[in-house]
Amino acid sequence: MKWEHLDRDHNILFPSDFRDFARLYGAGLIGDYISVSVPDSGNRFVDLLQKSRDFVATLYGVRETLPTRMSYTLEPRGGGLIMWAANEDGDLCFWIVEGEDPDLWRVGIYSRNLNNWSEYSCGFVEFLVGVLSGAVESPFYRSDFPSKPITFKTWRTHLDELFAEN
Repeated sequence: MKWEHLDRDHNILFPSDFRDFARLYGAGLIGDYISVSVPDSGNRFVDLLQKSRDFVATLYGVRETLPTRMSYTLEPRGGGLIMWAANEDGDLCFWIVEGEDPDLWRVGIYSRNLNNWSEYSCGFVEFLVGVLSGAVESPFYRSDFPSKPITFKTWRTHLDELFAEN
């Protein structure tokens, strides 16, 4: 992944913990439930920037129905949101883009079935580790998440498994 190209062409500097995760794992599925996207993946279905634009627009459309006030913009810049993951229940995971240092961006979660917006004062990896370890209460709709053992599947592996079943 060419981070410099993304920084230059999209004017977005991604958090370092996410860069490390993307470098090690790429796009994929955590616990057969959370689908993590990466930018410039070469696949529009898992490309973070394309999916983020689509899902931020969806969230913007329902924000008036949320019990918690949400006033972020559609732009992936100051005061906006960038989506980094989703799941099969329609829950969406975002960075709340505030300030110049992306390592200080907080996490926001929209739970579609619970019609709820939650914010966490931590970054991408700290949030995932907290939810997966049980240290942070899961904001996701599925009550059996995370199941043990916790797995990660690249999208290529996941698709290969799906096609092998059919």
